[in-house]
Amino acid sequence: LKEAIGKADKNIFQVALIDEFKKAEWKDKKSITMRFWMKDPSKTLSKEVIDAGYIAVQKAVEKCGAEIR
Repeated sequence: LKEAIGKADKNIFQVALIDEFKKAEWKDKKSITMRFWMKDPSKTLSKEVIDAGYIAVQKAVEKCGAEIR
């Protein structure tokens, strides 16, 4: 997932796993928290660019079979 998130948008420069949680009843699933940072060295990112990056990350994560909650 970390690699997929990093490649989802050209403005993403760092991705980190923040937390991981498992429950016995979830069997082969777990909950994770990922954080990503975006920047453009030449300008301040607009809300539209940030939103587009977030949507790209959502699509990339879902393509890997993960569910965003």
